[in-house]
Amino acid sequence: MFAHPSLGRRRVRMRRRGAIIVLAAFLMIFMLGMLALSIDTGYMFTMQAQLDRSVDAAALAGAASLTEGTEVANAKTIEYLVRNPVGRPDVVVTDDDLVAKTAQFLAERSDEMEVVWGHWNSTTGQLEQTDTLPSAISVELAYPNIPLFFGRVFGKAAFDVRSRAVAMYQPRDIVLVLDLSG
Repeated sequence: MFAHPSLGRRRVRMRRRGAIIVLAAFLMIFMLGMLALSIDTGYMFTMQAQLDRSVDAAALAGAASLTEGTEVANAKTIEYLVRNPVGRPDVVVTDDDLVAKTAQFLAERSDEMEVVWGHWNSTTGQLEQTDTLPSAISVELAYPNIPLFFGRVFGKAAFDVRSRAVAMYQPRDIVLVLDLSG
């Protein structure tokens, strides 16, 4: 007359069998989407950091060479952009490869690169362009259309990065006094 309580529980379990597979499938799709988004976002931030590093190094090298003239400073700026490649951290440019790599870099990136000479105006916070005895350099470089790994799924296949750095040369007079009268 009365059914055993365990029989009712068994029927409920039989109806719910396999429900976790459907739930796991939906969660797996969501987790893979989040993984793809995080990989592409991390890649975008890595490329921006590498471009910032490269442009900063080039601006500092160019500013340090300003005393030798703008042609030497321009050559140093481009050299440091070539020696600090974006997207290829394992590439080492030797002195033997420098001329070929520089020509390749200029052929690929000359439209996206801008080098400006001038004086830094600390009041306005701007670089005032001049060709006569410049004391500061501004280097700007862009890498357009860098492909994403999973971005096509979200409707975006590529992204752009751009970086600008300004460096200023300040000559310092250093005096060393040795008192040997002791």
